[in-house]
Amino acid sequence: MNAGSALLFLAADVGGTRARFLLARWRGSGGDSPWEPLSHRVFADDDFPHFEAALDAFLAECPREAEPKLAVIALAGPVTGRRARLTNRPWTIDADALSARYGWPRVELMNDFAAQAFGLATAPPGTLHVLQKGERRPGLAAVLGPGTGLGMGFFLREGETLGVFPSEGGHADCGGFDPPFLAAWSAWLAREGRIASWESLLCGPGLVRLAAFFAAERGHSAPWPDAPAIVAAAREGEPLAQTAVNTFVRALGACAGDLALIGWTVEGVYLVGALAAALRPWLDAPTFRAAFAAKERHARVLATLPILLAEDPLLGLKGAAAFACRLLAGARA
Repeated sequence: MNAGSALLFLAADVGGTRARFLLARWRGSGGDSPWEPLSHRVFADDDFPHFEAALDAFLAECPREAEPKLAVIALAGPVTGRRARLTNRPWTIDADALSARYGWPRVELMNDFAAQAFGLATAPPGTLHVLQKGERRPGLAAVLGPGTGLGMGFFLREGETLGVFPSEGGHADCGGFDPPFLAAWSAWLAREGRIASWESLLCGPGLVRLAAFFAAERGHSAPWPDAPAIVAAAREGEPLAQTAVNTFVRALGACAGDLALIGWTVEGVYLVGALAAALRPWLDAPTFRAAFAAKERHARVLATLPILLAEDPLLGLKGAAAFACRLLAGARA
């Protein structure tokens, strides 16, 4: 490894739909940013048979002499060791195999919502849209993001220290939402062999599934292939799309309120991801906040918690980069 490459690192944020990559140079603790981007790329997962193929495509665009000292891979699935599998795509990522294949001295895996938390902790305040102003108190904060699946996590700031706590709570049963709807929804999902988890509803495929559900109740089929098309139709005033989006947003508010209660997230709740950003007009409306706070004895407290929307599509990648810089700083200490 040459001297110049000793400060290079690679970060990746690998979801069920897209894989984002960054090659950067660590600058140290001074300045506005601890890292300088050299190359970054976003790929569609469907274009590659496995993770290494996407990684090879990115590396082919990087300078030949670039030899990262460290690689941090954030992935959409539980990480409990050196090898992890994405929840919503049949890709397995093995840190030790990557280190051996590419000759990188250190490779670390992290949950994608741990990366989102690191991204939020370093995000300039002006980049976060306020959905509910609230009163920020010291304590846990929650991160929630409907994407290919439903990601959740928590983080805790204590001075300069950031504690991050990933979660797989998106797969928990959504038992507290509108019993008549839930009964019919559960029966609909049973045809696919699924249960009524929060993720069955609160993700991009869930919104498509929800539109199909409401269309079937009306005796026809839904014409939209994906969540962006449904959101676009709702913006244009199409009644079925609006019903699906409004139901989705109420459920998202209820889920966010549950997460706030489970973690007692008095610092606030952060929504992340492209789908949440696309739903901003509906999230700004009272319906979302009302569903968030509809928790009986704790309704008043929830109505005072900050709720913020992060609209940066590279937030998780920046969080993985921030974690890489932390590791590099620790190695230099």
